[in-house]
Amino acid sequence: MGSREVISNLDKVLLHLETKEFSVEPLILQSLQQLTQWVADLALYLMASLPQQVYNNMRFPGGGLISDAKSLNMLRELLVIFRMWGFISESCLPAYTKMTDNLDVLSLLFKLLTKTLLNHGSEPDETLLDECCLLPSQILIPSIDLGNHSEGVASPALFLNSLPMQFEFGITPDFLHVPSKLHPVEGSVSMPSKMDIVRHISLGTNPSSARHCTRCFSMSMVRPGVKAGTIRAWEQRWV
Repeated sequence: MGSREVISNLDKVLLHLETKEFSVEPLILQSLQQLTQWVADLALYLMASLPQQVYNNMRFPGGGLISDAKSLNMLRELLVIFRMWGFISESCLPAYTKMTDNLDVLSLLFKLLTKTLLNHGSEPDETLLDECCLLPSQILIPSIDLGNHSEGVASPALFLNSLPMQFEFGITPDFLHVPSKLHPVEGSVSMPSKMDIVRHISLGTNPSSARHCTRCFSMSMVRPGVKAGTIRAWEQRWV
């Protein structure tokens, strides 16, 4: 059995690791589910976008990570950790809408990321691209907004209009809205709800208690809903 097959098999990687080193309390793992979900969604988003990046030369916000070996390795390592955590508490695992119940999404993503890493520095082979093209027919691809909106103080309007600019409190002037065309990943489904940029949880379509960043216009909850220490530590890195 070749080394390429071994390192692309998620469960065989686990055989070479000491699982006790990754042991975490189940309650802590449950509080991390939204973060494991976001990482797995990012990996799925990158792999689903690969054919469009190669065949159509399309560029996506964050799509360049697919060409960065360090990022690919980090995603692979995180998927391995998620698999081990899943043995402790399945509630921490990312959830997907699958077309077939027996599809192992983590194993599939790990295999595709490994193949991409093995092709690093050269054009992806046709087999890899074909497998990536099949992803929308196997899994519901979430649409991830990795780009900053052209609003707030960071808007391109700062460079397109004469200074000084005039503002009225509570009213967003039209010149701050600069349209930006982003290519959707083929087969992805856009969600109308707003996302908490820090906690990566849905805030609904019209959140009543949220704050906006004046620079990138990202949104987050004013008061955290989870009191777990690990989540508080995560939030303190950004808030």
